[in-house]
Formats: sequence, structure tokens, C-alpha cells
Amino acid sequence: DNADTINVRDKIDLMKNNIGNEWFKCQAFLISGDNYSDSENYDSAKKEYMEAIKYASSNAQKGYSNYKLGNIYSELNNLDKALICYEKASDFFEKSKKNKSLDRNQQFSSWVERNSLALYKTKKKMNK
Repeated sequence: DNADTINVRDKIDLMKNNIGNEWFKCQAFLISGDNYSDSENYDSAKKEYMEAIKYASSNAQKGYSNYKLGNIYSELNNLDKALICYEKASDFFEKSKKNKSLDRNQQFSSWVERNSLALYKTKKKMNK
């Protein structure tokens, strides 16, 4: 229902624009990007994920934000940019693994796996 969609957008925008904490601000932009991506508004999603990268405060967050941006470039059939994002994400995830608590974190592991798969598939499409 359209009224609900607008309501969700308003709430997300409110979060994005009023949070001071960079970690939470990054999360708000990720949620916003996902929201646009779900409705196939890839240009807006791309902008939101770029903002998320700007505010990302940990290597894990930087990795995940780059992974999300890579997915958008993939949707837009810009494989060169998708590849760059997935490779950046991979580097950030590698740096994150020094953090032992993340090594055992289920969500983090799934991010790393999904990014590795996306990286592999993109390279395959590009015959690299």
C-alpha cells in the first residue's frame, strides 16, 4: 500500500538526517538503500549506499556497504564498477577478520560469503 511506503520513507529519512552517531547513520543509509533497491529504484539506492560508505565507521561496515553498492552496479549492468566494489568489500572484510569477535559472528560470515560469491560470479561474467 502506497501510504505505508511513504510512511516508511519518512521514517527512514528522519533517521538518516537526525542521527549523530556515524555507525547508526551508516545503518540508516543502508536501510534506505535497501528500501529503494527493493522497489527497483537503483539510482536512489546507489546514492544511499554511497552515503553509507561515507559514514561507515568499521571495516565490516565499509565492506558491507561496498558489497551493497556492488549489487546495485550489478543490477545496472555496470560490471566494472560492481567488480571494484566487491573487491573493496573483500579487502575490508579481510581487515575485519583481525577482530576475533567478528570471526565467530554469523552475520559477518554470511556477508563475507555473499560478497565472495558475487565477486566470483562477476569475474566469471567478465571472463577474468
